[in-house]
Amino acid sequence: PERLISPYTALVRRSANPFEMAHVLVSWLIGAGYDAYVVVGCAKRDVCMAIRYRTICPEIPDENEKVEEPPPPEEEPRYKLVPLPDLTSKYVQDMENKEADKVQGEIDKVESERRRKIAELEKPPPDEMDGWRTHAWILVLPPFMGVEEPFFIEPSEGNGYPLDAEQYQHIESVYNNENYYVNVQKEPEEGQGLGALSYDLSDITCWEHLLAGEPFYRRQMVGIDTSDKRTATDTEKHLDMPCSWVEKLDISGDEYEQRYPGSHKVIHYKKVLLEKFSPYSQKDGIVKRVKIFDDYALSVPLITYEWYKQRGDKMLTVKIDHIKREIKEIFGIGRRDHLLKHVYSMDAPPTSVEGDRVMEFNYYPRIDHLTKLVCTPLIFEEHYTDRDDRLESRIIVYTEGTKSEPKRQVKDITETYSRNHDIPAKKDIWKKIFHIQDNTIELLYQYAYNFVTNDNRYEWYKQRGDKMLTVKIDHIKREIKEIFGIGRRDHLLKHVYSMDAPPTSVEGDRVMEFNYYPRIDHLTKLVCTPLIFEEHYTDRDDRLESRIIVYTEGTKSEPKRQVKDITETYSRNHDIPAKKDIWKKIFHIQDNTIELLYQYAYNFVTNDNRFFIKPNLAETGGKILFYPDKTSGYIADPTAQRPRNLDVYYALCENIDWEYQTTKHIRDRETDVNSYLRQRHRELREPSLYVALYDTERNEAAKKGWTEREIQRAEVTEREKEAEIDPLAPYLARMFGSGHGTGAQVSVKEATLVREQCINDFKAKQLARQNLVQERFDKYNAEYKAKRLWYLANQFILTPEKESAYFAASAELSFKVHALEVRLTRHRDLSGPRFRILIDYLDKHPLLKEYNKAACHGKVDRGRVFPFP
Repeated sequence: PERLISPYTALVRRSANPFEMAHVLVSWLIGAGYDAYVVVGCAKRDVCMAIRYRTICPEIPDENEKVEEPPPPEEEPRYKLVPLPDLTSKYVQDMENKEADKVQGEIDKVESERRRKIAELEKPPPDEMDGWRTHAWILVLPPFMGVEEPFFIEPSEGNGYPLDAEQYQHIESVYNNENYYVNVQKEPEEGQGLGALSYDLSDITCWEHLLAGEPFYRRQMVGIDTSDKRTATDTEKHLDMPCSWVEKLDISGDEYEQRYPGSHKVIHYKKVLLEKFSPYSQKDGIVKRVKIFDDYALSVPLITYEWYKQRGDKMLTVKIDHIKREIKEIFGIGRRDHLLKHVYSMDAPPTSVEGDRVMEFNYYPRIDHLTKLVCTPLIFEEHYTDRDDRLESRIIVYTEGTKSEPKRQVKDITETYSRNHDIPAKKDIWKKIFHIQDNTIELLYQYAYNFVTNDNRYEWYKQRGDKMLTVKIDHIKREIKEIFGIGRRDHLLKHVYSMDAPPTSVEGDRVMEFNYYPRIDHLTKLVCTPLIFEEHYTDRDDRLESRIIVYTEGTKSEPKRQVKDITETYSRNHDIPAKKDIWKKIFHIQDNTIELLYQYAYNFVTNDNRFFIKPNLAETGGKILFYPDKTSGYIADPTAQRPRNLDVYYALCENIDWEYQTTKHIRDRETDVNSYLRQRHRELREPSLYVALYDTERNEAAKKGWTEREIQRAEVTEREKEAEIDPLAPYLARMFGSGHGTGAQVSVKEATLVREQCINDFKAKQLARQNLVQERFDKYNAEYKAKRLWYLANQFILTPEKESAYFAASAELSFKVHALEVRLTRHRDLSGPRFRILIDYLDKHPLLKEYNKAACHGKVDRGRVFPFP
């Protein structure tokens, strides 16, 4: 350039050429303590003309996660596990490596070819003045301010470059405020760059000095007395530059904030548009924006980065991904909700959680220790850290809305808890799963040590038609336990069965408990195994307590299990002796025998028993014949008489019949249980929910009835409001009957009579009310005065109890007198206005139309004044 403006003027104008910008920058660097120089030389066209659209933007943030590897141990461990021997084939491994290298080589070849084509397309057009374009930049030399190697600084960017940077082609001279150095070195060979030059400015074979000597800090005082600097300087014959005539460079805080002309600067990089803003210049507080595009014309945006400062919502950065249609906001510390990060979709509703978004919080200052929120249209997740209740996460799953119910409904809620080592795993809940729509609850417990499955699971139900309340599923024992509420037709309360049991058969491990009180048979419990069937009863009239049936396994010819023994147990009947009170009946079906055991008598260690061998009814034609040799018994009391054969025969007949009834009952019971199991299987596959009678939202029949009653009640209320109360109705009914209509006119004489009766009754009622209040007022007032006189006469001789009783009675009488006085005054004040309202109503009554006309002509007296005494 022909002339240069001073650094101070450049700061005032905020615009300069490369030389002037280099002067400003080198002034700041020298003032900061650096050994900096302005370099005059030649550079490429893009650097000289500040063309950056072929340069990669240096301000694109690096979002690659840096994984910090743990440092290696300082000492080798004393004991180490011996590694397992490598049994893989080295030949096979070498072949696989060769194949992988071959594939990778082909990929690298394609990639290098692609990059070569891109570089060819991005190559700038030829420059006729290449190598002749003058430019100025900065050179920083060591060793001041920790600089170890010399490097360049581009003043138009402020970025540092190594000495062998390609954009700088030639150096003619360097200078600063102390001297001017001309480069007398040979041009470096092609490919070496400016890094091959020597930057030792004290070497006069490489750099010619404009001023003789070196700066003071470079001078070598050899054999010279340095105590007197002036003498030393004169002896060395050094020449120093005169002092600067430029005004002191000073940038205030306000000027620094408005450092961009117009508070806005735009830089066009390769597929990147960089915008910088002055602080407080934009309403949203943005200070920098980096927008990355897919094409060179900057028409297809990919990602946008934005930086903010001094925002009230503490937002620091925003990343907008136009491909994923996602926005990521980063916040600083200080928000009231302690939000740190907010990632959400552009398509998400701006003011609703029913969209894709992730919110991260600073959990430490939050009371609920919330760390993260994850929202999707049908899922809502909450994550916590270091909570006292050990809650780690809560996941809510929704169902989509329908036409009748457009708002989404909660389907499942899953809560996860951390391990509490103070209690065993079987009592430490890991997950709670609430199935809202199925009205069930599941509990999953923590995994115990050395177990691959957790202990058990509970489920809770509500509003189910089968009255099921809870289910416990034990995966270790492979057992399911169902609890039912009151109200089932079979009065079942509990059902425990094995997962391996047949779902619709009693031939499996299961236990069923019933509410015996409303059952006719008073059944309390059923216990089923593959070969045993037990019935337990409570408070039966026949004192039966239990019935146990033992089966034999099926065979090929008879695959169904067969009844082997039936044992019935009875409670004690104290109305009959123990020797006649049966304790157990044992029917050996396959052995064709019956065994009776009687109750233990008092002070006896053995009990009576009787054994029967049943006769073959097929041989006897269905008749029961008695054979004394086919029965035997034991009598515990040796002094007791032996039973008669007739009694024994009757007992045999009775028990044979009872065996038949019991066998039939067992088959019926098995059929009932199988029917129940089939029904239960259907209930589990197709569960139904019942609606409470007072559930106005779901019970349509009740809702319809309530709506109809509300409509009827509203109609009655409306009719009552519309019905006008007529004070003359009783008098008209008394004179003409209840059927007299309001449209029929009455004569003047009749109207006068009706009107006078109405007015006289009103006056009489008001006077009677006044007299009643006045009478009570006089009574209580006289009583109060008498009490007062009595107290004045006897106040010095009264006991404390009588005095307190007097004050209580006096206060009550005073309150009554005051209340009656207020009521009497109010009655007197309102009687006149009420009378005038009645007269006005009668003057406008349609039935008294003729009377009112006569009154207007003065023929009758209206009596408009209430004669209140």
